[in-house]
Amino acid sequence: MVIIVTGKINSGKTTKLLDLFKDDLSIDDGFVSIKKFNKSHEVEGYALQRLMTMDEYPWLSKSTPSNEKIGDYYINQKTLEIVEKIISDLLTSRVQNIYLDEVGRLELEGRGFDKIIKEILKHDVNLTIAVRDKFVDEVVERYHIKDYKIIQAGKINV
Repeated sequence: MVIIVTGKINSGKTTKLLDLFKDDLSIDDGFVSIKKFNKSHEVEGYALQRLMTMDEYPWLSKSTPSNEKIGDYYINQKTLEIVEKIISDLLTSRVQNIYLDEVGRLELEGRGFDKIIKEILKHDVNLTIAVRDKFVDEVVERYHIKDYKIIQAGKINV
């Protein structure tokens, strides 16, 4: 089963993903994107925070150049390799649910979490992802997701 947490930019997708993780009593892990601000209180980049350990890994940055880029942000490929290894290890353990924040344009271009998502979907685990509303149909199509549930960020789902 795939759960897609969706909404517009800054609508609370990450918060909803965290709430779902905290409410789940099964064996879970994954990553959420945490905004990083500069001294002027502007978003300078994002870190990926592992849910089980709270470890943070630098992910997107306006000021740390790399070969990969999306919009104004440089992508930290080393962090992507770390996340791929952790997810691979989770898939061979007893994890039941994996959370990923955020799936969007990068993955639709075959980059970012694309390889990770494809690998997760081959296993018998639940996947919960945050996806901006305008990308949901494309994400469902790209990954051939048949069994999924949509949860709107910022709304109470009963």
